[in-house]
Parts: sequence; C-alpha cells; structure tokens
Amino acid sequence: MKRLRTWGRRWCLSATLTPIVLFCGSGAGSGTSAQTQITTSSAAAPKAQMLSPESQVWLRAAIGGGSFPDLRWPDFSDYIKPIQKFYEFNGDSLWWVQGMEPTTQARQLIALMLQAEQKGLFVDDYDGSRWNDRLAKLDPASSRPTEADAV
Repeated sequence: MKRLRTWGRRWCLSATLTPIVLFCGSGAGSGTSAQTQITTSSAAAPKAQMLSPESQVWLRAAIGGGSFPDLRWPDFSDYIKPIQKFYEFNGDSLWWVQGMEPTTQARQLIALMLQAEQKGLFVDDYDGSRWNDRLAKLDPASSRPTEADAV
C-alpha cells in the first residue's frame, strides 16, 4: 500500500509538471518549439485571462514565495523556476480562466482530478475538497467574480 501511495504521489507530481514542461521546455531552443506548439494550437484554445498590473505583481510574488496556503500541498519551492517560466510565457496571465470563468479545459481537468480514486489515487492530493468553493467564486450566476478570485 505504501508503494502505491508513493507511486501515486509521483504520478501526481508528474501530471502537474508535464503541462509546464511541455509549454516551457527545459533545454536550449525548447522555447521556440514550445512557442510553435502553442501558436499552432492557439486557434482552438481560448485566450487566457489577462491580469491588471497589480494582480500580475501579486501572482509573481506568490510564485516567487514557493508556497501557497490554499493548496493541499502548499510548498512548491522546488518548482519555482518552471512555474515562473510557465506564467511568463503567457504574459503573467491566467491559463485556465477566460472572461472570469474557468475554461472548458479547466473544468475537464478538475473533473478528472475529482475522479482520482477511480485510479487508486487520493482525491485530496488534487485539492478535491477545495474545488467546489473555488468554482463557486467564479460562477457569474451566483456571485460577481473578481480578478482576485480568478488569481
């Protein structure tokens, strides 16, 4: 069982970092291929939520701190550089929000994370109990989402 949990956490980390690596690359010249990949697929993908200068400063500070208390696993200090590259690549805007609402892709990913137990993983490792509140803050029918809610 311990081995399954260790594997599950490794898979979780891998699943979290894979999009960052794909978008940012890690070697010389990889930025060009990442740019080509995103440019090629940008016609189908919605534009990211652009942030005010104040929110961009807050986002950079939060990433630079390497910890965010609203996450199940708040310490991400080992991944500050790739996360910074990921957001800088998109002009410090939010990849998963458009028009102050989660994108279709974000909703699909959240749905998959909420089904983690079907794969022998722990839903709470993917912030399972936190997603309903997060989504409620971005629901224009029940609240007036703010940029702070999106960030």
